[in-house]
This record gives sequence, structure tokens and C-alpha cells, in this order.
Amino acid sequence: MRSPLLFRVALLLLFFFFFTSQAVAQRKLLQLEWEPIRDLNDPSIVKVIHFAVSEQSRTHWGLAYTLISAESGEQLSGPEGAYYLVKLKVKPQDEDVGIFQASVYESKTQNYLQLIFFMRL
Repeated sequence: MRSPLLFRVALLLLFFFFFTSQAVAQRKLLQLEWEPIRDLNDPSIVKVIHFAVSEQSRTHWGLAYTLISAESGEQLSGPEGAYYLVKLKVKPQDEDVGIFQASVYESKTQNYLQLIFFMRL
């Protein structure tokens, strides 16, 4: 009879810990602010920009996108990673050059990049 009670208490403590840590993480995220990217030629920023364009090319039915230039950008950095919002001049295959906006998440702890969105403005 004691093991079901012990299991319930352990489960309750686990839920409490999970939701408490999630709330703390959300509060930390809300305290962060978007900052302009001062140097779009910084190698770490160039890596993010090229990733966005190549990932869009890879996942968009094989349509090739060519980066013309990076116009501007902002970043939101935290202890786990960073979000980038960049405005790019891009030439899609068989289309005119246009201005696009891309958002990329970079995980610092797990060392990966993820394209959140890529759209024509």
C-alpha cells in the first residue's frame, strides 16, 4: 500500500519541479531584449545568414536561392541560445531579386541551427 502513495508523492514533486523550472525559464526569456546586429560580416553571423538561405533552398522543393546581401538584423541572446531575425536581399531561382526576412534559432548548448521562417517582404 505504501508504494502507490510514494509513487504519487514522487510524481507530484516531479511535476512541481518541471513547472517551476519552466516558469523560471520563461521569466528569463521575457527579460531579454532584441538588439541590433552591429556587424553583419562577423563570421558567426555570416554562418547564420548562409544557413538560412541554404536551408530554405534545401527545403523549398529544390528551388535555389542566392544570397545577394544582408541588409540588417537583430538578435535575442540568452544562456541556452540565440534567435536571429535578419533582412536579406535574395535572388530566388527564376524570379526577381527581393527582400526576405529570415529567423534562425541557434542552440549554444546542443550546437545546432534551426530555420524558423523565411519569407518575402
